[in-house]
Amino acid sequence: MNSATVTARFNRAAPVYERHAVVQEAMAGWLAEWLPPEIGTALEIGAGTGLFTRQLVGRIESGERGAESRLSQAGLQPAEISGSPLREKRDSAINTEPAALRTSVGSRVGHIVATDAAPAMCAAGRAAVPAADWRTMRAEAPLAGPWDRIFSSSLLQWAEEPAAVLRGWRDVLAPGGRVLAGLFAAGSLAELAALGVAPPLVWRTPDAWRAALAGAGLQLCRDETDTRVFRSASALELFRQLHALGSAPVRRLSAGELRRLLAAYDARFGGPGGVRSAWTFYRFEAVRPA
Repeated sequence: MNSATVTARFNRAAPVYERHAVVQEAMAGWLAEWLPPEIGTALEIGAGTGLFTRQLVGRIESGERGAESRLSQAGLQPAEISGSPLREKRDSAINTEPAALRTSVGSRVGHIVATDAAPAMCAAGRAAVPAADWRTMRAEAPLAGPWDRIFSSSLLQWAEEPAAVLRGWRDVLAPGGRVLAGLFAAGSLAELAALGVAPPLVWRTPDAWRAALAGAGLQLCRDETDTRVFRSASALELFRQLHALGSAPVRRLSAGELRRLLAAYDARFGGPGGVRSAWTFYRFEAVRPA
């Protein structure tokens, strides 16, 4: 599926996205477990409506509180260091909006530029998480850095050429900068495959992602997979969720085909808690060699 089609789908999905994004919210929480203590100057790619952006902003706010506490223990107030070398603006191409700040006492509070290719998603994200700087940007054409970190949650599975996308990310990282990303991998929505339904995209294996990272010139630091099962009230409700998230099967079905598919899904994968859908979560952290 080409990027223009994906963008159009998510523009349509923006008004109701978070109402249905249970799986994506779970991914954001799981990926946040690997957030570093200091964010630095960071670019979030595929931020959508801000599910993971909230995690990043929360980490920055926690760092600010920690910095203030250290200042207080040292008998200082934040105003006393304003304009000093300990709190400096970082001059670079990214600073066309509020400058990235580095705080006192050796701690970098951080600055987030959150991006998405779909303008409607950016508008929803900006309303939900105004603490971040929001830009419309395609994953294939990242904003110039250098960035300390690049973050991405629930996006990369849509990449048609993962190594090329990751190479572009590598090029805007500072030497020693890192990518932290979470995506959905092979094994996701296996129930649809079992019923002979083509998935909305190609689910790649962790090995394929490791190869893409190597091909992009990024060194893998760590990675992990986790298969999770989610429940929906019925197959009809599940398909409504997938459609609202821009993740419905590619081939349009006739009314008769859809009824038969829903009945088969309910019969085969239903249970006391509703119908199941399995998702394989994959997260990785990789570094641009210094």
